Amino acid sequence: MLEALAVPHRPGDGGRLRSALMLLAEQDPLINVRADERGGTAVSLYGEVQKEVIQATLAADFGVDVHFLQTTTLCVERPKATGEGLERLNTPSNPYQATIGLRVEPGRPGSGVTVHVPVDYRLAPLYVYRTLELFQEAMGDYIRDALAAGPHGWPVTDCVVTMTDSGYSVADGPPSLRGPTSTAQDFRKLTPIVVAHALAAGGTVVCEPLARVTLDVPARALSGMLSLLSKLGAIVEDQVARADEMVIVAVLTAADAQELHRMLPEVTGGEGVLESAFAGHRPVRGKPSRRA
Repeated sequence: MLEALAVPHRPGDGGRLRSALMLLAEQDPLINVRADERGGTAVSLYGEVQKEVIQATLAADFGVDVHFLQTTTLCVERPKATGEGLERLNTPSNPYQATIGLRVEPGRPGSGVTVHVPVDYRLAPLYVYRTLELFQEAMGDYIRDALAAGPHGWPVTDCVVTMTDSGYSVADGPPSLRGPTSTAQDFRKLTPIVVAHALAAGGTVVCEPLARVTLDVPARALSGMLSLLSKLGAIVEDQVARADEMVIVAVLTAADAQELHRMLPEVTGGEGVLESAFAGHRPVRGKPSRRA
């Protein structure tokens, strides 16, 4: 998965660009759009070819001419260890009228995000959410939204989040619970603070995407292709001879897969064919990248 910042050629087209990209994202689940802190619109996509297709579609169907800034690899963050966060209402560190406790645990690679909200109905403001099920559903949404950016700015995934405490204030309650009546906004705004505490306590590791590539190349280009794959740090999983052709299956980082795609015509004399598929994530080697 890659990400590129889309910039309209005409400064006044920013709103039209965002609307068009949101529409394309609804039509294609492989496209993801987010507002970038640099003032543009960041687009998540698979490969340079899809970027060219999006660019042409924006111009032809929406009348918006854009260019993309340099493409970067879209990483994720995984929890290193279990961490917990807790903010109680009516305490100096908590500006909101709610109590939230959360535990974030590492999940199985590729499992995504699992949320559990096993709170007693007496600890949920049912006068706001009407039923315990609606409160649990809302908290799940708040938690998933908060996991959109971890300590390094990347989406947090492959984790299990459990709500360990909950509480709300009432005007005529005991001193520890007394205060302005809690609202949904209190729970929504406090959740990312508690999620951040839990992630800081357990730590996260930044992981980069991998690609499994299948290469169909002339047999005479085998030596040069294996040399290139080695230079790119690829793991060759299989080699199969087919007449005067070779089929090579290898796994490498998504960023290196883009370089492989660029170098393929030169190494194979324009006769090589490459197919690529997502192959999971692995921890970044060296200093982890950070997204604003």
